[in-house]
Amino acid sequence: MADVIRIHCRTCGQPLPEGIRTPTFPFCSPRCKMVDLGRWFSGDYSISEPLPREEDDLEFDPESGSH
Repeated sequence: MADVIRIHCRTCGQPLPEGIRTPTFPFCSPRCKMVDLGRWFSGDYSISEPLPREEDDLEFDPESGSH
């Protein structure tokens, strides 16, 4: 029998009721999802350094609508 992998909410740590099929994945509830969003908005979370650019990244020109 295969081991069951339990996935936990990123906000409160509770197991997700339906695993990856939980509608609010990776959170256990809409409340935890909003708590996480609030942490981003308040500055509790941040990206610590710029992401490296890839050579194949294209710039989007909004005036012409093309890359």
